[in-house]
Amino acid sequence: MSGRIDRRSFLIASLASLSAVRSSYARGRILPGGTARFRLPWALALDPHRLDPTSAVLAPNVFETLYRLEAPGGPRPELASALPSESG
Repeated sequence: MSGRIDRRSFLIASLASLSAVRSSYARGRILPGGTARFRLPWALALDPHRLDPTSAVLAPNVFETLYRLEAPGGPRPELASALPSESG
């Protein structure tokens, strides 16, 4: 085989690739809101307070906490409006 392609095969391949590109355009602006669903290939019990590797990786992306611990500054409110004050 010489590795050459005839004109007809080239035209068919070009039209097929152009039709694939045309169908992959963006669908316009996606409105915010809705429901995102995904399926994992294993059973998952996601708990933000468990110390298993799956929860450690996925839980911070799904759950928010009242306070977040930051290394240089200590606790910082995340969902809470402010840090609690000491009374008494």
